[in-house]
Amino acid sequence: MGRNQKVTPEQVLNKIENNGRITKAQLSEDFEVCQQTIMNKIKTLRNDDERIFFDENGYYKLDSINNVEDTEKFKKYLNWVFSVLKGIALCGKPTKPLLNESKKILKTLMSKEERILLSKYTLQINKMIDYIEIEEEIEE
Repeated sequence: MGRNQKVTPEQVLNKIENNGRITKAQLSEDFEVCQQTIMNKIKTLRNDDERIFFDENGYYKLDSINNVEDTEKFKKYLNWVFSVLKGIALCGKPTKPLLNESKKILKTLMSKEERILLSKYTLQINKMIDYIEIEEEIEE
């Protein structure tokens, strides 16, 4: 893999569109760049509102849902996203009581900017934990 090779997000998008589905490893090999570079290009494409998804068979673009196959692909992707979020929230659940306690102590140890950032993360974690607790109540 050469570090001097340049690849643009548009080149990655074209490769995905032309192949229909392609793995990160294959993209990395084709463009002679590391897999992290491919992931960065995919992130750029997603930030530009390109609908790039993935499953165990690789990356693919899904602009619209026109048939049962597209519906199944999208459903599978959403199920994966929800399972990841649930896993993250379950891992964060034991930290919920500590988050409020730590705010008092960290207030004296952190700058205002650091506290604002921590507060944003804390809110996100709390929202995920609340979601999981609601899900658990529904399942009971």
